[in-house]
Amino acid sequence: MISSVLQEMASIVVSILLALMVDRWREAVQARKRAHILARGLREELHANRQRVRQSLSRHREILNQTRQALAHPADTLPHFNLVLPALSRAVWNVAVATQILGLFPLSLVIQLSSVYYAQDFLQGWQEHLSRLIFQPTFVQTQEVEFPLKMLAGILENLIQLEERQIQTYREALQSLEAFLNEG
Repeated sequence: MISSVLQEMASIVVSILLALMVDRWREAVQARKRAHILARGLREELHANRQRVRQSLSRHREILNQTRQALAHPADTLPHFNLVLPALSRAVWNVAVATQILGLFPLSLVIQLSSVYYAQDFLQGWQEHLSRLIFQPTFVQTQEVEFPLKMLAGILENLIQLEERQIQTYREALQSLEAFLNEG
């Protein structure tokens, strides 16, 4: 009698433990699915941002060439610069941080993605600085054309280097995201 009660209790304990293991396994699978959905979203966001920076880089190279031409052949007025700054997204990244799903990513990937978005913010700061400079009334209405053009050329050269590096950073992060998605 006692042995059958013990057997029954043991089978109940084993059943509960198995149920808990299955539940944990199911939660882990669901968390992994959410991590992969987020990783695909990050991949799309980084890809779109990389395209926007490429377009911006192309336009900034054109403006730098116009600036160098204006310096080589001085005129009485500054050339008109059609500056369009890309709107770089970070919505998916913000969701990833807020939901703490990044805890399911390898630490090296989280560090890399953090660096990408930090550099993106830094790049946007430079772009906004350039925009303020170009549209500043004292820059546009100055009597001395050479100085603002040299300053603009220097800022554009630095900005172009930042954009080139950001494109490389996006490429590396996208490769890491692909590896993460392909491993699971």
